[in-house]
Amino acid sequence: MFGSPQPIHWDRLARAVEFYRHMGFRYVEVPWAVTPSVTKLTLPAGIESFHVGERDLIGSAEQGLLQLIKAGFLPPGKYVACSPCFRNER
Repeated sequence: MFGSPQPIHWDRLARAVEFYRHMGFRYVEVPWAVTPSVTKLTLPAGIESFHVGERDLIGSAEQGLLQLIKAGFLPPGKYVACSPCFRNER
């Protein structure tokens, strides 16, 4: 089901975060597990998420940001985050 592991380019991720911080985005840490209602907002059709209890492991930092917004922890603004992808896809 899974493809060959791809190398993680940590330097690219760090440069991307720094680019957005330089552009005025605030870096925030995001949860790695979110409610199913948040998962459904961004999950592509035909892709299943991995579950941990009553939560879903995130497929992108976007889901973690949405969870923080939904919970009232982030006021309107510009944010950047970096997270693993736990989607069950290639």
